[in-house]
Amino acid sequence: MFILLDTDLDGLVPFYDLVNEHDDKFVLSISDLENITDYSPEGGSHVIDTLSEASLRLKSPRWDDLVLASLGVRVFSDNFDINSPIYAGPVPSLDKARKVVVDAANADSRARHYSEYGVNYIGRTKLSPRSIFVLDNKKGNPLHDPSLDPNLEALYASLPDDWWGSCGFVSTSNVDRLGAFLEDFQGDVIPLAYTTGAFSKLKYLGLEYVDTGIPQNTTAFGIKVRDSANRLSYKLSQPENPQPLPDSGFTYNF
Repeated sequence: MFILLDTDLDGLVPFYDLVNEHDDKFVLSISDLENITDYSPEGGSHVIDTLSEASLRLKSPRWDDLVLASLGVRVFSDNFDINSPIYAGPVPSLDKARKVVVDAANADSRARHYSEYGVNYIGRTKLSPRSIFVLDNKKGNPLHDPSLDPNLEALYASLPDDWWGSCGFVSTSNVDRLGAFLEDFQGDVIPLAYTTGAFSKLKYLGLEYVDTGIPQNTTAFGIKVRDSANRLSYKLSQPENPQPLPDSGFTYNF
């Protein structure tokens, strides 16, 4: 479990003891946060003693949070972006400290489930993403680092504040793995893409998707993408052969 608590060392102790009471595996310190992406969700207890904005914001605030979310990281804080996929709520009172363990254990389990598909995914795992951007598979950039791809940099920055945290980003060279991964959401996720390679995979899988166009770092682009995803979601939620409402037989008498 990866748990970040926005508290001082004294405030951490009861949470620290509670978590390790349930799992005697290794504990991760705040100094290791920079290397957190080197870990895979294999179980174990990972407690970060204090939440440091400077440590979290390594390259791109949104990208950092998306990567951490895919590992099952959970942040408890009274001062954090509530739209972030790693935000779990305020630091609970000591009599409700077990909430931290339950929440983190659930997130850890979900993250391990996602990792079993063998695809390169970043985004929220405790809750299912509502939209997933299907990206081209690039061996040198499995975590979709925006510093290595200008299109990703523009994409992350453009998405609306109240929507980006509900999105996921996936790539794989294996179309069957992609199909199995998307099928796990049982049609409740909207695929989005902007490359011919991603289009081909989604067409092969017979899935409807949103063609976003090449990402642009503008508010208008992000809003357009969000609205397109919402329209496709609404369309797919409608019955294929809607039946007319039955006649109630009621008439007005004037």
